[in-house]
Amino acid sequence: MNLTKSKTVKLFAGLLGLAMIMGVVGVATPANAQTTAELQAQIAALLAQIQALQAQLGMTGGATCTFTRSLTLGSRGNDVTCLQEYLSGTGHFTYAGGATGYFGSITQAAVAAWQAANGVSPAAGYFGPISQAKYNAMASVTPTPTPTPTPTPTPTPTPPVVSDGVLISTSVSQESTPADGTDLALGKKKVDISKWKIKVSGSDGIMRQFGIKFTHRPWRYWNAARLIDGSGNVIAEKTNLDSNSFTEVTSGSDYRLIFGQLAQMLKANVDNYVTLQVDSFSTDAAAVNGLTLTQLSNSAVFEDANDKGYTVNDGVTTNRTYDFIAATKGNVIPSLGASSPKSRWVKITNSGTTDGVVLGEFTFKAEHRDVKIESLRFNVNSSLNTGTTTVIKALDLYESSP
Repeated sequence: MNLTKSKTVKLFAGLLGLAMIMGVVGVATPANAQTTAELQAQIAALLAQIQALQAQLGMTGGATCTFTRSLTLGSRGNDVTCLQEYLSGTGHFTYAGGATGYFGSITQAAVAAWQAANGVSPAAGYFGPISQAKYNAMASVTPTPTPTPTPTPTPTPTPPVVSDGVLISTSVSQESTPADGTDLALGKKKVDISKWKIKVSGSDGIMRQFGIKFTHRPWRYWNAARLIDGSGNVIAEKTNLDSNSFTEVTSGSDYRLIFGQLAQMLKANVDNYVTLQVDSFSTDAAAVNGLTLTQLSNSAVFEDANDKGYTVNDGVTTNRTYDFIAATKGNVIPSLGASSPKSRWVKITNSGTTDGVVLGEFTFKAEHRDVKIESLRFNVNSSLNTGTTTVIKALDLYESSP
């Protein structure tokens, strides 16, 4: 059923009720005949009720009142009735008898309240051109339909962690690489000086703390340290290290660095790796060999991922040493290149010079500091009686890519 048919049916029911009421009035008049004025008043009241019903239906369907004059105290008519019905709908006209078609003090107060609520000034209760323009603007606005709320999706519950009733066990062991005697030179970054293997049994674990013990004052040689996992990812990092970053247990022989508040997941029954990586200072410091470190006893703490229990590892007994290189001069290490030609026969012309014969390739590695090569000396020997200068006319040196 569409809205037009619905309004027609309701309106027809109102007219039928009017006819029935009028019929009752006609039957009830024999004993006391009513005057024409009284009947007209009753009919007017019924028409007002019908008009009220029509206005209600009209407001639902988008119909509005039509005003051709200003309304004020003493005004009468259908336009006053329509205004009163509209104000009843807005809650400003609250007369118990409903719309009367007469603009009295109650209607004036209702209009003033409506004007104040809708920014019409002055709010004096006079329904003139300004108020009617405001009414028309409001009545022409198509109400925005209430959007259908989008249902909130029910989140997929996270499966609960099921306890297996067995606390994890862990083992920590020293890896062979980096080896003892690893060089830590001035200004070097991301130098691996020790590596450990961690194995968790029972279920997955979470590394919460990892501590390292040193027999020297590390902050004299490096100012940054980090733990690296087996894939090269940073687990934790400490920068701008100084004496306050370490715990001194025994002066001159026992200094400890603790990486805490970790959340490193460790899979059960596989090899997990942790590497200590440091950045050395760029300023000169005294060279020293045999700096020793070890994984600190009772400082590796692991949490069971299933049972929320903790286990503390006893640490390892194997130490690792590294050397701090603080040379004041750089050094060059020469070597024969891998692609350097070996002993061979070379075909040359007997009537001129054969150019571009490669005699050898060499590599040079700078140690401790950057190095500038200013001169190179080569010795060329010949087994011929004529001497090397007879066979070799010139030697050229070229720099090639590594």
